[in-house]
Amino acid sequence: MIDHPKIGLLLDRPLDALGLATVRLDLDPMPGGFAMRAAGGSTLGDFTGTGAILTPPGRPTLIRVDVLNVSGTKASGQLQSDPAASLDI
Repeated sequence: MIDHPKIGLLLDRPLDALGLATVRLDLDPMPGGFAMRAAGGSTLGDFTGTGAILTPPGRPTLIRVDVLNVSGTKASGQLQSDPAASLDI
């Protein structure tokens, strides 16, 4: 069984609305989830980012953005899944 594989993705055009192109996403196993690195192009210009995807047992998944650099701007923050939320399409 592969518990936490090292993953490298190259996404040609993952989100046209943001102009994302040639996005590289590297996920490396770490305790509690994956360290992540991303780089690519967007409508605002080239971007780079680092952070982590944390998957604690019995708790919501957390995407932590340590730094996102794009067009001379730095951003950081986090996104947390909400198991109680529903998506009505």
